Amino acid sequence: MAKQMISGKITQEKTVNLDIAIVGMSGCFPGAQNIDMFWHNLRNGVESISFFENNELADLNIEEGILNDPNYVKAVPILKDIEYFDAGFYGCKLEWTNHR
Repeated sequence: MAKQMISGKITQEKTVNLDIAIVGMSGCFPGAQNIDMFWHNLRNGVESISFFENNELADLNIEEGILNDPNYVKAVPILKDIEYFDAGFYGCKLEWTNHR
């Protein structure tokens, strides 16, 4: 929306045609390497979060008290090929991108 100065007063012009067209879309999601797989998973109720048992988390050196805490969630969304993510481009650290 553009602003216009008329005789010392600022007025706003009406914007015509705010339609937006998405001409391309790409993405990588837990359990889906592309948009088609992502929508397929959503439509079919596919669980894309990975859940773990205590023995699977043993290598992480998590205290037993935490592992047995009923509020501790033993689940994470895992992205395949995360090492190819350009964390610096998005202004974040690579270790923020996957908690495995």
